[in-house]
Amino acid sequence: MTTIQPPGDELKAQWQNSGDIFSLLLPACCLLWRGPTIYVTPIAFSFGWVAYAFTSLAAVLGDHRLMPAPDTDIQVVNCENGYTRTNNSWVLGRLLRDHEYRVEKAQISEEPSAESTGKVSLLIELFVAQNVDNQGPRPSATWWWSCVLIVAQQAFAAIPWIRWGYWPPFMITICGTFLAMLTAAIPQWVAEKWPGSKLRVKKDKPIALTRGNGHRYVMVIMSHDGSWDLETMASSRLNDHPSTKYVLTLGAMLWILLLLTVTGMKQHTWFLVVIGASGSIWQTYLAAKSSQAEDFDIDLKPWDNRATITGYQYSSDTKEALKQDKWKTYTETNAKEEYDNETEEPDVRDVMGALIELEKCLPKAGAALLSMFFPGGLDYEPTSLYFEREKKFWRYTKAQKAAKKTAITTAIK
Repeated sequence: MTTIQPPGDELKAQWQNSGDIFSLLLPACCLLWRGPTIYVTPIAFSFGWVAYAFTSLAAVLGDHRLMPAPDTDIQVVNCENGYTRTNNSWVLGRLLRDHEYRVEKAQISEEPSAESTGKVSLLIELFVAQNVDNQGPRPSATWWWSCVLIVAQQAFAAIPWIRWGYWPPFMITICGTFLAMLTAAIPQWVAEKWPGSKLRVKKDKPIALTRGNGHRYVMVIMSHDGSWDLETMASSRLNDHPSTKYVLTLGAMLWILLLLTVTGMKQHTWFLVVIGASGSIWQTYLAAKSSQAEDFDIDLKPWDNRATITGYQYSSDTKEALKQDKWKTYTETNAKEEYDNETEEPDVRDVMGALIELEKCLPKAGAALLSMFFPGGLDYEPTSLYFEREKKFWRYTKAQKAAKKTAITTAIK
């Protein structure tokens, strides 16, 4: 006759020594560290890897991709010809998201003009891309802290072995860590993160990253020969490695074997709970944290000529006065004077003023973004460019682009 254990004793036994620890390895919420991939990516053992092994295998057998879709919807604009691409690169999307977050969090250094409302209509930051050194991203602080966590997990898992001679937690932890790092070491990760090539010799290409109309931040990156071609990176062409599906299939089988091994544990199971929980918390933090551009092997330096252009929102009364006074009587002479003299911050007005300043210091860039923030831009349609100031300024810039472009190309190298 089967003896029924009192409910209180069942709960007590479960909390003293969890007998169904394997169920914690099944959630489909595994978060892989999406930080830089170099020769070794330290991935700590965490819950969810069994589910992720099959999810990634299904993805590779389906659309042949490992990298997820970009988590930030951005537009990539070639400032040389005005061509706009919908971004398919997870790296570029995360680059803009993280940089935009830091800018929004930081305080604007300049005091806004008295005529301004104090709010920023459009902030443009200009960078010069540095040469790629072919060594991959440099290990960041989080890379090293991941190594520390892995060592700490192994040490904690060894406690039952040292004190009571029970070695399964240590064996499971070290095998799980090995399988996680094996998955992260697949070459296709690198091929999908950096699918583009470097720019050719004597080639330069200014690229703008932005969420588009309705958002108030733009990154302008001036790439040149030896740096990444960000436009081709945005296209994110498929880089399928034939070996990937075999490695992932082997990994999925090994994860199942590890799972079966875990179900046989009857003692000291809370050690694995603590180890898996610590890994999951750390992976969650890494997946959400803000990263620097150099973590993605895209080293950026602020442009010496002008690092920022901040267009402040002006009060309705000030704008109305400008419309009636200067903007409707704007002449070709005014256009030449404005083009030849940069407006110092904090006197740049609104989105249009910021784009005009961008055009002054980087020919074609302001015009390339004009059609995005003001649809119909260079067609001079009344609904988009109503005032004489706007029409005459953009007409005047056409004749000046070629000569000024040569000088800018020399300056950024």
